[in-house]
Amino acid sequence: MADVTALIAKLEWADKHIVELQEVRDVWAEAQHNRVRSQDDPNTGDRTYWIDDAILIPDPVPLLVGDAVHNLRSGLDHLAHRLMVVATNSRGPFPHVYFPIGENASKYKTEARRRINGARDGAMKAIEAIQPYGGGAGEILWHLHSLDIIDKHQLLIAVGSANLRHSMSPTHVAGIKKRFLNVGLEVFTPVQDARAFMMASKNPSFPLKTGHKLAVIPKAEVSDEMYFAFEIAFGEPKVLAGDSVIETLSRMKQKVYEIIRDFDIGGLFG
Repeated sequence: MADVTALIAKLEWADKHIVELQEVRDVWAEAQHNRVRSQDDPNTGDRTYWIDDAILIPDPVPLLVGDAVHNLRSGLDHLAHRLMVVATNSRGPFPHVYFPIGENASKYKTEARRRINGARDGAMKAIEAIQPYGGGAGEILWHLHSLDIIDKHQLLIAVGSANLRHSMSPTHVAGIKKRFLNVGLEVFTPVQDARAFMMASKNPSFPLKTGHKLAVIPKAEVSDEMYFAFEIAFGEPKVLAGDSVIETLSRMKQKVYEIIRDFDIGGLFG
């Protein structure tokens, strides 16, 4: 197999930005959770949670997102350049070679002819099998490409806050422990349970605003350790709006890594 250190380096640099994003997110999310307030209904006992003060996303976040996106996209372009080196037996450079990604299958075909013309048939077939276009199996690459385009043409990729998850009810937690984990209720403390067992929010909102109602919990399921896992989410493009930035970038990184790995195993790098 070929030395793919240079290709993987771009992914590793993107991963550094993703890790830093996680660290920034964790500090911000904890501060936002501390601004959650609740009130019990005097008649039903049901508990309503809301945001007393919506905290702005930290300033470095859009810059970190843009850097991670660009490094992942560049990793694919470096891959395409390597394929041209193999096809031409020349070191290049090939300034107009890019990994082809399209808005749809038809536009991808045009991009493929224009962006990596001259690559070997095996390489072209391998790229085509990925279906790197909107509506294809590799649609996530189209989302990556779209984010990179945005980052190139404006100062920052728009991001905001979202309430994507919160603690499960004590009843659900007890059921999971008994049926699936085969452990007793005392294995974790109530605080650990609240953060370890999460569920999707029924009332997600993007972007969060002061006064936003987060959840209404029936009296029988109220927990004093209720935890809201706030996330930094994309504001654009439309298809990603409201999706977790860190989870999406992590999936993109994994996809690019798998492509590099498979091309290397397949001997396409020479």
